[in-house]
Amino acid sequence: MVKQYYKEIVNPATGRKRKTKFWYAKGKITIDGKRLDYYKAGFTSDEAARSYENNLIIKARADINNEITYEDLFNLYLEDYQKDGKLRTYQDFQQLYDNRIKEYFGNMKISAISNAKIRIWQQSLLETTKKDGTHFSNSYLDKIQSLFKMPLNYGLKHGFIDKNINFEKIKFRSEKKKEMKFYSPEEFNSFIDAADTLKYKAFFLTLYFCGLRKGEALALTWNDIDFKNKCIKIEKTYDSRNRIVTTPKTNNSYRTVLIPERCLEALKELNHYYKIKSKDMDRFVFGYFAPFGLTPIELANKNYAQKANLKKIRIHDFRHSHVTYLLSQGISAFAIAKQIGDTPEMVNNTYGHLLKESKELIVSAFNNI
Repeated sequence: MVKQYYKEIVNPATGRKRKTKFWYAKGKITIDGKRLDYYKAGFTSDEAARSYENNLIIKARADINNEITYEDLFNLYLEDYQKDGKLRTYQDFQQLYDNRIKEYFGNMKISAISNAKIRIWQQSLLETTKKDGTHFSNSYLDKIQSLFKMPLNYGLKHGFIDKNINFEKIKFRSEKKKEMKFYSPEEFNSFIDAADTLKYKAFFLTLYFCGLRKGEALALTWNDIDFKNKCIKIEKTYDSRNRIVTTPKTNNSYRTVLIPERCLEALKELNHYYKIKSKDMDRFVFGYFAPFGLTPIELANKNYAQKANLKKIRIHDFRHSHVTYLLSQGISAFAIAKQIGDTPEMVNNTYGHLLKESKELIVSAFNNI
């Protein structure tokens, strides 16, 4: 039970008293005939008091009979993740759990989870078809199974459970790799020539020439661009779903990217267009008061592709185009990883087929000597 109460607080600066609102959690629970009374006051919000109460009940249930359910454990893990994790990832975890895990394991006690039951669940994931008749991708299957394991690892680490549940992940043995779409330099020239609005022209030039993620570009303020040294400082990203600026995707994402001349000129022109002064340096490069909305960006992308008689590619594919061109020029995976804020392993995994092609070209070149 959570209730509100008021307490007089003395302001040390003025000596005046004022009534301040607080909450307390009080009640009793009985599990397997064992009774636990609890009381705690001083919470500054209703949510904090309820969170304390819910966690206390869950932990008591685990301590008393070690019969905690998977959903109880998942909620404990998610609440702990929320303290330092990204809001968008927290929401993605919750949605993925609700759609792919809860139906099978939500009310199941940890003691009842077996490898056989996990295998049945995994098989159902393999057999599930989407609206378009296709199956889940291997990367999506891996994401679901990884999330399923996270609360179990958390529970074991923090003593909520004493059962280590190991299982082998499943995937399709022969998954047809999706064709990676990108613009060649010639195609991109046609695309950008069709751009009739300076702000979107500068945006797409920045994606293509600097290899930024969409969120990284949208989070840029004029403080992040150093025209003198011709570089961009990447220290944040924009969460379009929640409309907030947050920390980058990974630690590798923190980086400084040099700006090629063509992109630099467009950014200078945009800076001049907005008449950016020292007082405006915290304004967004792409949007000024607030970052561009996703719908206008997609519309501009579609219109410019149509005008240039090109196939439309996704916004993220401009980043792929950036990497593809660097690979064609013989730039190493390590150097590319530094440029785009990934790891060499990620570059190899994502663009491995292109790296193979470049290696064959190298051998061919030596064979011609």
